Amino acid sequence: MKTTVILSDELMRSAKLKAREEGLSFTKLIEESLIERINKKQSDHKFDQVQITPFQGDGLVDSGIEGNWSAIRDLLYSNSND
Repeated sequence: MKTTVILSDELMRSAKLKAREEGLSFTKLIEESLIERINKKQSDHKFDQVQITPFQGDGLVDSGIEGNWSAIRDLLYSNSND
């Protein structure tokens, strides 16, 4: 398939030089680069399975300071001297 791509002069020169250094045609360099980029993007979206371990407890506890940044700051600094 043929297509038109607009590249900066500097990028075109660099790409042609890279292709020449690697003994590839300009088309082959672009093709391999696109394949590599597409495969990389797909592998970035793979997730490892995470095992969730349940524990005993009452869940979240309301401390009464949610959103009260002054109280949160005071609590943090009062515990930092321990």
